Amino acid sequence: MLKLTEVARRLGVSQDTARRYVKAGRIPSTFIGNSYRVSEEDLEAFIGDSEVGRAVPEESIMDRLTAVYEPGEDGWIVVTCPEVPGAISQGRTMEEARMMIREAVELVLETNREMAEEDLAGHEGIVREPLGSRG
Repeated sequence: MLKLTEVARRLGVSQDTARRYVKAGRIPSTFIGNSYRVSEEDLEAFIGDSEVGRAVPEESIMDRLTAVYEPGEDGWIVVTCPEVPGAISQGRTMEEARMMIREAVELVLETNREMAEEDLAGHEGIVREPLGSRG
């Protein structure tokens, strides 16, 4: 059984997004030890779904972005992603800092996407498609 952190990593999404898939029932799960767990088979079925399978890239954009770690105050590790302005976080350990910057990047990109959708609302004659479309 996979933890949500592993599910998120395999899907190339934030842990919050993986949790939303689970809570919405899109990925079957079991609640064990105060956390959701997903079977390998259920995750593979989710990825194999025609709509979702196309949305999950072989290499995530996260794999190509850079995290910069610096010592902060009181032993915290401050982490930024220079390619995504505004993505900054911190953690008490390197592992926590890694997880937090991934979530920060995901949130910045999601917020930017939502603002772009609002800006484009009502415009006629435009064509929008996911960058991963093979058209």
